[in-house]
Amino acid sequence: MVFGFVGFTEILGVFVWNSILESTYAGVPMVTWPFFADQFFNKIFIVEILKIGVRMSVEIPVPFGEEDMFEVLVKKEDVKTVVECLMQEDEEGKQRKKRAREFGKWRRQQRRKVDLQ
Repeated sequence: MVFGFVGFTEILGVFVWNSILESTYAGVPMVTWPFFADQFFNKIFIVEILKIGVRMSVEIPVPFGEEDMFEVLVKKEDVKTVVECLMQEDEEGKQRKKRAREFGKWRRQQRRKVDLQ
């Protein structure tokens, strides 16, 4: 789960729809790490459409139930690189974090509107 803890500014997690909902509500950027099913579409939504995340290098979908038949390895250097990219403070990183905060604010406002009805 994602909460607004002090100092909690990024998320890396299992990339399923609930993680997206929690992360966007909290207004934090994400590392997308798709493995199978709709996670690849989720990656496109977060990285290319909302522009509030960075992607891991996994690009080939794995059929559900056949995970053991595939060797999907991600090296620790790859994880380090993508997390550093997510946390960078250059203009691109600042804009990514700003978009994530703004989207989170918008989501919370929409939730309040629904709660008030």
